[in-house]
Amino acid sequence: QVDFADAGFHAIRDAVQKTYRYQIQFGRIRDPLQCQWRWFVPSLVDVAGLEQAARLLEGEHDFASFQASGSDRKTTIRNVSQIRVNQWQRSVFGYLDIEVTANGFLYNMVRNIVGTLVAVGQGRRQPEWVLQVLGQKDRTFAGPTAPAHGLFLVRVDYHEPLN
Repeated sequence: QVDFADAGFHAIRDAVQKTYRYQIQFGRIRDPLQCQWRWFVPSLVDVAGLEQAARLLEGEHDFASFQASGSDRKTTIRNVSQIRVNQWQRSVFGYLDIEVTANGFLYNMVRNIVGTLVAVGQGRRQPEWVLQVLGQKDRTFAGPTAPAHGLFLVRVDYHEPLN
């Protein structure tokens, strides 16, 4: 929907929540038609564990461990209202989309969350590890940063106008 904005409207400050989608392709064979838009992860095996870890990140937390190193924000507390994991197969290719909805995001927060969840999905960590990462409030304890080419802004929500 497109509409006129009130005077003083600011697209970033007036946002109530945003949703980002991170796209992954996994399996033994890389899909040549999706490689520009998806992170290829050859060894993703525990999608149920990844989903369990994602649930633990929902809610209001201090996400300092998931911001880019050297970022400077007034607060690193954010409320992640939902993390959805959608998995499907097409031919020999496996796909995974991770959608994160929150009231705000830190720099590289989604990519760092995804990198951490993939570490769980690869069986390198247990799902409960994400709670330890949150508690550390230190970027060096989280998983790797997922590549930028799989990240997409899906939606920005604003308050309804008071007309």
